[in-house]
Amino acid sequence: MLLEDGTLVEGTVTIWSTGAEPQKVTAESDLEISRGFFRVNEYLQSTSHPNVFGGGDCITIDKYEKEDHFFPPKAGVYAVRAGPILAKNIASFLTEDDLQPYVPQSEFLALMMTGDGSAVGTKFGIAFTGKWVWRLKDYIDVSFMHLFDKYYLYKDFDNLGYKEKVTDNALFESEKAEIAKETESIKWKVAQMTPEDAGKSLSVDEDHEEFWEQLFVIDRMGKDPEFAEEAVKHFKPTYQIY
Repeated sequence: MLLEDGTLVEGTVTIWSTGAEPQKVTAESDLEISRGFFRVNEYLQSTSHPNVFGGGDCITIDKYEKEDHFFPPKAGVYAVRAGPILAKNIASFLTEDDLQPYVPQSEFLALMMTGDGSAVGTKFGIAFTGKWVWRLKDYIDVSFMHLFDKYYLYKDFDNLGYKEKVTDNALFESEKAEIAKETESIKWKVAQMTPEDAGKSLSVDEDHEEFWEQLFVIDRMGKDPEFAEEAVKHFKPTYQIY
């Protein structure tokens, strides 16, 4: 890739990553804005119009607006986590009940596919890549989409259509229970792991495809900061990510 100043950047894949930008409609509204986005409080409620709520990439939370970088980051995971709070607070506002604050998580697992059957992931200050990362991303994404899939929301949809709705995501929860049963031994193995073994698990070769062990390692690291800190010290993959 040749830059305007004549610099030649060598690489096999070029990715244009622009990030989130404010939309013109935001500035044209009479809602209070901050850094180009709708300004809301910790309840995801407009700071100028209390009957307006917002979430996801279109907002700046006043509590964090003075941070050097956007927080929460403009990433889908934060919008998804804010969704239930947003819905509840809209309902509570209408019934004049107390609102629930939205507390964003400090970090998240970022996953990006590379178009070749692999993906790149980052968390805990490290980056890993391989086929297993793509399969992990696919599992997470498909699991999320099942929450909106007609075959998971309605019983025997092909024959009954929308007649019989499933309650409490029963089909999805049943599938999760079946997966939990199949992966129980792997989860137990990870629970007994030393930080050194955990670091080695995340350092698997790029051609490695199974992801359950790595998923449980990442989950354990997220729940145990001391374990995560030690595991990172033993993360030594054979590849390099620039």
